[in-house]
Formats: sequence, C-alpha cells, structure tokens
Amino acid sequence: MMDRIVEPELLDALPWNHPEALRARADLRRVNLLMNNSKALAEYLRMYLPQFTSPSPHLRIVEIGAGDGTVLLAVARRLRRLGVTGDVIMMDRHPVFSDDTKAAFAALGWKVDLAVADVLEDLDSTFASADVVMANMFLHHFQDAQLTRIFAQLQKKTNLVVACEPRRSRPVMMAGKLLWLLGCSALTRHDGALSIRAGFREKEMSSLWPDREGWELMEGSANLFNHGFVARRRAMQ
Repeated sequence: MMDRIVEPELLDALPWNHPEALRARADLRRVNLLMNNSKALAEYLRMYLPQFTSPSPHLRIVEIGAGDGTVLLAVARRLRRLGVTGDVIMMDRHPVFSDDTKAAFAALGWKVDLAVADVLEDLDSTFASADVVMANMFLHHFQDAQLTRIFAQLQKKTNLVVACEPRRSRPVMMAGKLLWLLGCSALTRHDGALSIRAGFREKEMSSLWPDREGWELMEGSANLFNHGFVARRRAMQ
C-alpha cells in the first residue's frame, strides 16, 4: 500500500500567466475531459440535493480550487439538460477564469462570480452559505490537518460537499506515466505523479470529517482513475 505523501507541485510555484502554467492548464483540461469527472459530480448533485425535486431547480454552488472553471461548466451543461440553473462562486488563488467561460455560463442561464482567494485563509469570508460546495482535483493538495480545518469551515456553510480527487493506487500511478500520449508537458507529468501520491483511497477523507455523527459520508470510486467523496448533512435526508 502506498502511503499518502503531499509535496509541492511545480504548477503551484509558477505565476498564473507563465507560459508553462498556461500549457499545464491546457493539459489539465484534456485530462479532465478524458476522466469525465463532470459526469460524476453532476450525478452526485442530482442524487443528493433536495432541490432536484422542484420543477425548476436553482442552485447556489461554490467551487473551491476552481481553476479556469471548465469542469464546473461541463457540470452546468449536464444539469441544464435537466432544467437546472445556478448562481456560482468560483474560488481560486489565481484569476484564470476567462470571459469566454463566463459567457458560456451565461448562455446556460447561470450567473458566475470569481473570488480570487486562498481557501486556507479566506474561506470563512468568501461566502456565507451555499447549497453545495464542490471540489475537483483540489483537496489532495492539503495535508490531513489542513483538510480537517477546511472541512470544519465547510460544514458551517453548506449541507452538501462533493469532490473528485486522484485515487492513490499503483494501477493509477502506472496510468499516469502515459500522460505523454495526450501530449502533456514534462511539468504536467511530474505534477501528475505527485497528485496521485497525494490522492486518497478507502475512507481516508471521511476519517478527516469533523462531525461524523451529524453527516452521512460516502466515499469510493468516482470513475476508473478517481476517488469520489460526498458529505451530506443528515437533516437533509
């Protein structure tokens, strides 16, 4: 069994507009498209949000570590087929959210605000409440103690948290060595290996959730490569 090891990734040390950072984010868009995490995240929302029982659901969503917003845009496109609209806060340390992506949300009837903020320092002040807080390939960047701190703040602000993160396993590590087939840069291939080593397995994320009595926690395979996590307040059931 591989122990969980969190190390700094090269992309995090680059200015957001550095040419290598721009290429790495283009790589990540291709990787996210291949892994199809948007399908798993949209299904979590459909299954666990009570708003889907209403005729025209409207959601308040916060995505932490949102990056360029393209994963949540893919989620929004899936939900729009079900008649869902939303108000979204994209929270990230870097202003990498483009006008084109914002326009694509608007075309779906979704309103988007960008919050340039650090989740460890600014989470408490960035938003008051949300129907759901979402994370995609983000929580693995944090040590266990930091995750517990983040979870403690989230459970005060929402009734549902959903996440897709790397699955920490030798088969996924072997698959990560094939990122060159997608044309990914050396930086992306390096960071990909670190992400897998910092990923999750079994019930590791659930074990870090502060209030395990008041919440229903679901954790396991999200797809072939990734690990899913859902925390739902029991009062919602």
